[in-house]
Amino acid sequence: MKLTALVLAGLLPMAAALSTLAAPAIKAEPTTAQDQEPASKATTRKATTRRATVIFLRHAEALPRTDGNQNPHLNDLGKARAKIQAKTLAAAGVTRVFATELHRTQETATPLAESLGLKVEQYRASNSKAFANTLRDLKDGEVALVVGHSNTVPVMVKVLGGELAGLDKKGYLPDTQHNHMIVQVLSSAEQGEAMRALQTLDLRIN
Repeated sequence: MKLTALVLAGLLPMAAALSTLAAPAIKAEPTTAQDQEPASKATTRKATTRRATVIFLRHAEALPRTDGNQNPHLNDLGKARAKIQAKTLAAAGVTRVFATELHRTQETATPLAESLGLKVEQYRASNSKAFANTLRDLKDGEVALVVGHSNTVPVMVKVLGGELAGLDKKGYLPDTQHNHMIVQVLSSAEQGEAMRALQTLDLRIN
């Protein structure tokens, strides 16, 4: 599925809008004068829906890992892909960028972060599951880009309440595929409640 920046700009707000369907209706109960408190003591008890968006990418194509180098950089194809992804995601309203400590994820995330004037925030690949849980605490309206690996992206998507199709026998993204863009709309009915995925979209950037 080919996406342009224009399509993506319309897609994310539309997906977020759909998440309002999960917000519980607030029913007002009739009150009497005796029930009412003075304005200075009145408290507001109103459910507030909190929404955020997480965009997962697997790192772009990298040089082969060898016995002497388990942390390779992106190859030329991967560098080109990272730039294409940055142009596509420029319209997505990204407010935070995350990547693991490895060169291939950092270099995939950097073109977008630099174009937006953002810092690439680092998390450890080995702690991806725990890191995914911290995404539940994103602020209302935030859009986070998370760059991970073929084995960690499906885990993080699942932690947040989504499922991916087309995984290999190990449950990983296929080794030859670097064009997945998984968009999860997170939502909670109460401001202090942890968010979970209301919607998971598995798209492609070609």
